Amino acid sequence: MRDHVVESAHLIAELEEIRARNAELEARLAAQAVTEREVSEQLQQRTAELAIVNSVQQALAEQLDMQAIVDVVGD
Repeated sequence: MRDHVVESAHLIAELEEIRARNAELEARLAAQAVTEREVSEQLQQRTAELAIVNSVQQALAEQLDMQAIVDVVGD
């Protein structure tokens, strides 16, 4: 009977250790999810900024007088 009590105590201790590791893993995964969400938001912001820069650049390029550039730079 005493062996069963000792074995049960060991099993309970192992179970508590597993639960603690599980909680730690869940906390790390939650932190990682937050980081991934922040990176994704930053990427979306940067993409929007680059789209604006691209459209401004395209509008400026359309206004260039290519012949005047060739005349200044040469052939």
